Amino acid sequence: SHEVTEQDILAGSVKNAATATGADPESEEPEVKPDDTEDAMDKKNAHLTVTKSTTSEPENGESYALGETITYSITIKNDGNVTIKDITVTDTITGYTAETLTPDKTTLAPGEETTVAYLHEVNEQDILAGSVKNAATATGADPEGDDPDATPDDTDDVTEDVEVDLALTKEITNLHEDGTPFALDEAIEYRLVVTNGSNVVLYNVQVTDQLTGLSETVAELKAGESATYTASYTVTLDDITAFKVANTATVKADDVIMPKGETITPEAEASVETPVSQKYTLTIIYVYMDGTTAAKTYTEEIAYGDSYSVESPSIAGYTPDTAVVAGTMPTEDVTIKVIYAADAFNPITSVGLGMINVNVGESIE
Repeated sequence: SHEVTEQDILAGSVKNAATATGADPESEEPEVKPDDTEDAMDKKNAHLTVTKSTTSEPENGESYALGETITYSITIKNDGNVTIKDITVTDTITGYTAETLTPDKTTLAPGEETTVAYLHEVNEQDILAGSVKNAATATGADPEGDDPDATPDDTDDVTEDVEVDLALTKEITNLHEDGTPFALDEAIEYRLVVTNGSNVVLYNVQVTDQLTGLSETVAELKAGESATYTASYTVTLDDITAFKVANTATVKADDVIMPKGETITPEAEASVETPVSQKYTLTIIYVYMDGTTAAKTYTEEIAYGDSYSVESPSIAGYTPDTAVVAGTMPTEDVTIKVIYAADAFNPITSVGLGMINVNVGESIE
């Protein structure tokens, strides 16, 4: 018996000749008529079968999210009838450049198999495509140097839906610790933060704050990334009359084309209102000519633009230089001093001063 070998397959047949020897009674070799057979072999079948499987699971159990890793196992089996050497695997994910992988064994006899692992991190392109389609095949050389036939295999792993989320926050960074509002000509400092909460990259992200004159563009903002800006605005008289500074900023990015062809425009806005000083303090100080206090100080909170009229207190024997303090409240605190002078012939105020003779046209101090 003879076990068919790879060499026989390559030869195409097994040729087998048989003869015999011996000795006749006179010890001479007999004439021999040999015989032979030729048995045809199967044709050469250089063939590899690739089996590919996904060995990982999505974290949510349903679809792969941005940044998750898909793990593949690729099995290459020599299911032909000749040895194949120099085996390599070509792995191709749709939309990407093919990669060449080297399996654990690069030479396989008939019936043998080997494996190779491959990893892929899900990115924006996969999210937009809706899935990761991955095909693998193998190549090598049979004993005659020919490429074997190969049966490829592929996988298709679903990715999460496209999520578009562009956010903008705005805050004042120099609020007064005591809670008082901003005053005229005072600068308000703002901080704006743009965040891409999508699972895709956003392009040409435009941040606009018309009140402060801020206008910036981020060419590319990756998923999860943020950009921070600062801006300043000085309180004006118009703000005072409006009681507040209302500031709204906007952000907008290029349209995102969804897997089914529809588009979404990422945009957002953020507003912040800042109270400003509308009321100011009117302070009236009442003193005698020597600077000592004549009456209790008067204070009042008055709104900008409102008029005020305060009658000076009556003090016996004295006359104020301003009987009525009146005016219109400006955008700042106001302090006014009212001075009281003694009446010249007031018997109350002249006590202890002695008699003073005053002629017509004369003055006394």
